[in-house]
Amino acid sequence: MASCAQYFANFPALLNRLLELLSSEGEIHVLDTPFYSATELVAARERTNAYYQQQGASAMQDHYFHRTWAELQGHQYDIKYKPNALANRLKRKLGSAMSPFPWLTIRHQMGSEE
Repeated sequence: MASCAQYFANFPALLNRLLELLSSEGEIHVLDTPFYSATELVAARERTNAYYQQQGASAMQDHYFHRTWAELQGHQYDIKYKPNALANRLKRKLGSAMSPFPWLTIRHQMGSEE
């Protein structure tokens, strides 16, 4: 799921459905999607709304859904790329094409049914 998780209204339901379709060894990869803490959410929504208004596409704000870390509760996931790690922040400052967003892998819970 590259750059698309924010366009699904019910992300937890989407994850559950995708996990149903995976083999027991399968993984869902989520890339280029911002995830916010509860304290960051209001400001993120305001920035998004301002961006869409500036672009003359204010109707898009009704179709963009900010992802939160809380939506991953109950899922077994790993963060493969941490954009806020010091080394990754430095790489971005030096012009590397590293993403400002995390790379997550989500898989079946241990002992869950396939």
